[in-house]
Amino acid sequence: FAMICGDVTLVMGPLPLCFLWGYDVTLPCGVTNITKVSVLNWTRTDLQEEEYVFFYRKNHSYHDDQHESFQNRVSLKDPQMKDGDLSVVLKNVNSNDNGTYECRVRYENDPQRRWRLKSIIYLQVSPPPPGEH
Repeated sequence: FAMICGDVTLVMGPLPLCFLWGYDVTLPCGVTNITKVSVLNWTRTDLQEEEYVFFYRKNHSYHDDQHESFQNRVSLKDPQMKDGDLSVVLKNVNSNDNGTYECRVRYENDPQRRWRLKSIIYLQVSPPPPGEH
């Protein structure tokens, strides 16, 4: 499902969202039982395996292996993650942000420590018109 709005195409499940180049984009993700989530990892499929968009564990976000293009640009939409909201806000989107984003979680007491895919977002950002930005 796709929707084109201004300069950004964002494709996800049944709910298309619109944003414009240079604006902040909310990448949606959620779980029904937030108390069982021990780790949250937002990635983009073209990044190296150890790199990430956003990583959160034990009430703290980590930046050590965050891809440099996302540093100081990504944060939780709701730092308290109320109602299982694991969405992140990507600030000032540009054409370098094109790609497929995935939200994955690990649950407490999972003996296999598996990543569980919760959301896939396809983001396509067009460059600004000539003379802008």
